[in-house]
Amino acid sequence: MQKQTKTTLALVLTGCVLGALAALLPPDEFLFPSAEREGREAAEKGLVYVCPMLCTRSDKPGTCPVCGMELEPREIGDLVNLDPRAQSMIGLTLTQVTPRKLSRVIDTTSVFSYDERSYRTITAWFDGRIDDLALDFEGASVSASGKLANLYSPTIFTAEQEYLLALARSEGSLAESSRRRLELLGVSSEEIARLRDSGAPSTHVAITSPIGGTVIKKYVREGDYVKTGQKLFDVADLTKLWLEIDVYETDFTLIDVGLVADIRANGYPEGTFTGVIEFIDPVLNERTRTARARITVENDGALLRPGMFADARIRIPINSRGRAFSGRAEDAPEVLAVPRGSVLSLGSRNVVYKVVSSERDLDAIAMKQISFAMATVSIGALSVDENGDEYYPLAGGLMEDEVIAMDGAFLIDSESELQGLPSLMKPEGGQSGGEHQH
Repeated sequence: MQKQTKTTLALVLTGCVLGALAALLPPDEFLFPSAEREGREAAEKGLVYVCPMLCTRSDKPGTCPVCGMELEPREIGDLVNLDPRAQSMIGLTLTQVTPRKLSRVIDTTSVFSYDERSYRTITAWFDGRIDDLALDFEGASVSASGKLANLYSPTIFTAEQEYLLALARSEGSLAESSRRRLELLGVSSEEIARLRDSGAPSTHVAITSPIGGTVIKKYVREGDYVKTGQKLFDVADLTKLWLEIDVYETDFTLIDVGLVADIRANGYPEGTFTGVIEFIDPVLNERTRTARARITVENDGALLRPGMFADARIRIPINSRGRAFSGRAEDAPEVLAVPRGSVLSLGSRNVVYKVVSSERDLDAIAMKQISFAMATVSIGALSVDENGDEYYPLAGGLMEDEVIAMDGAFLIDSESELQGLPSLMKPEGGQSGGEHQH
């Protein structure tokens, strides 16, 4: 009994000693820090944990569930801060808000056609037979008043005899009537003068071209009999061509007669041709909602051919209000503008990220940590500068010479949203829970 009592007492003393030792030991989370405790400490210090690739934001340390990278602590503040390493990772480039000459651009594709003012269809003025074709194939060149063929006609022979008879009888009025008849039959003044001097009527009349150019179509062959009004040849002057384009009704306020178009023909992709808008159709095509605009193009060197495809670019200088400038292009004013790549847009809302610093030297800014703040901007329609680079005309939200992010702006916006700051998708900032993912 006494031995059992001693054993019980020993067990009680051992339990007391072990309990005292356990009470003196530090808690497990001191020896093995937990994510929860680190999260509480981070919140007290104003930190959040962010994926280096900007996939995830968390209040606790760990790995990114998207890419598996270790989350990094970031300070919570009112700005997005990027050190040189982070700038390099997102490929950041900076630019300044500067004024420049801008133009709206209309790009379109069409097909070259003949200048109808320099296109002639040559017909027979009387019945006859085609003899002696001077140009017997299509594509041949002809000069103004150059002979195309000889036309045999008894009608001409009879008319010339009547003229000579009236001259021989000295009947002035009859001679004048006979002369007038020859002119109406298409006999030239030179041929009538030859007839008067030689006194010999001719059985043939030369068919000549009224313009210099190219034989586009030949409707007859040597020996064919033709009737009055029948088509004989089509001749066109190809030194100028037309390029007719479709202009949408939304662009009617921009397009105007006299604007210059830069043209690239598919057959000559390395060369650029210049044309001028000379006519705009006053009637709208209700099916396509477009109107035709005619561009006249100088065909230097006869390189262009009717039927060739071509791309036309029309530049319309704009004023500070983003509207078409009505004066000469060289007199157009400079417009405050931002590069296309710097603007993040939701359609009705546009933002850029500007550098919060009084420094304006881009190289000096890029050598240190940069703080960015979101700025909501008002912009006009996309335009191009004199080098063809794309810019938005700026109507408000930024001042001249302010420095903004260009390449990398989207990732800065992602970082801003991860930190709970205002962003493109969340203009009021904040997040819905302890963890946020894109």
